[in-house]
Amino acid sequence: MEQWARVPEPFSNQYAVSTEGRIYSLKTNKLMKLHSPNPNQPKYKQITFTMGRRKLTSGKRGRRTEFKSASWLVHRLVCATFYPDLYTDDCEIHHRNFDPSDNSLDNLRIISKKDHKELHRAIEIAVRKAKMDAIEQYRTEHPMDPHPISPIDSIRSEVWLRPHSALGTLKLFE
Repeated sequence: MEQWARVPEPFSNQYAVSTEGRIYSLKTNKLMKLHSPNPNQPKYKQITFTMGRRKLTSGKRGRRTEFKSASWLVHRLVCATFYPDLYTDDCEIHHRNFDPSDNSLDNLRIISKKDHKELHRAIEIAVRKAKMDAIEQYRTEHPMDPHPISPIDSIRSEVWLRPHSALGTLKLFE
């Protein structure tokens, strides 16, 4: 069941976050739209909070109102809200199902940077081994196919396998 809690200070009186990773504005009574902070990583979502008028300034462009604002990656905001004792700015948030767009509390795990790096390294090695085993199995079942890559593309991996020669042997590139 989805639960809601106010976000950390200083925006706690204006915004709430849910255990499903949704952000709600208490001021406008609407769900907030999330945006991607980096076009190269479109699945990571970010929210920018603004709060009240900070000061009025006059200049060449006329009068200007400045607002106090803060940007949060949604998965970090969810953990900071629901696990305030465990969350620090230098911790890592791991998505258990490897889907950065799934910011539900059940999918997130707070972990040290060292442990997070070791976890992803172990996963990378396991994926490489699974992919190589699948290629070998496919090659034994289909000895005439010189390009055994396409049937096993469903294995999740950031490792690229390319044909190394006309014989169809494979070379691993990282």
